Amino acid sequence: MLVFDTPGLIDETALTVNGVNVKLGDDAIGQFGTGLKIAVAAILRLGGRIYVLRGNRLLEFGTKSKDVRGKTFQVVTLNGRVLGFTDQLGAHWEPWMAYRELASNTRDESGMVYQSLEPPVGKSRRTRIVVECPAVEQVYALRGTVMIEGAPMVTCPGVEVRGSPSRYVFYRGIRVMEW
Repeated sequence: MLVFDTPGLIDETALTVNGVNVKLGDDAIGQFGTGLKIAVAAILRLGGRIYVLRGNRLLEFGTKSKDVRGKTFQVVTLNGRVLGFTDQLGAHWEPWMAYRELASNTRDESGMVYQSLEPPVGKSRRTRIVVECPAVEQVYALRGTVMIEGAPMVTCPGVEVRGSPSRYVFYRGIRVMEW
């Protein structure tokens, strides 16, 4: 399992409402308040489990079937409460994109990402988003292809040159597409 561990307590509204962005500072990666919800949907769609330890409080995402005009949808829930989106939100997202979103949020909040064999315990004044999803856990092993680490060889205005080849394009150190 992966743990995205940050200081402070996430506001539950940020977990459930699109468009809520309360990032501090001008250099925050996140800006629209939608990515976390899309990552949740993607992980659930991939058959994974995702939950939040907000201090000692457990907040678990799940799904509930809902028929709409003869078509069945998996509506996302939080502790059984139906939210306003389905697991099809961001249907084009791949596992690396869900990892990128959670890791970017963690970076924005001065946190750390780590792999754990044991479920983490809640801790006061910390938020831990826990992901149990083999497809996303595989991305962690290749995290350097999603989030650039280390210093560049050369820096020019608006461009950094790295020493290893890559088929990916990065913006502000975050993978955005394949070349």
